Amino acid sequence: MAEILSKVEEKVGNLAKRGIVAEFKEFVNRGNVVDVAVAFVMGAAFKTVVDSFAGAIKALAFWVGLLVPSLVVNSQTSPRRSSR
Repeated sequence: MAEILSKVEEKVGNLAKRGIVAEFKEFVNRGNVVDVAVAFVMGAAFKTVVDSFAGAIKALAFWVGLLVPSLVVNSQTSPRRSSR
């Protein structure tokens, strides 16, 4: 137990001497932080692509509803009400 405590004290002492910036660099370079950051950026980019695609589908559905109102199931949500 004393051996473990001495190793921990040694490591903490070394980190205190190096400073916050060096400690942060060590933390980032350990591994998973970089992977999480890359995944976050890729997720944000993918969200933008999906939002753009969904907006295009909505616009297309609007024009299809105007041109062929019989295809729209619920007449209350159609752009132009049917004569029923």
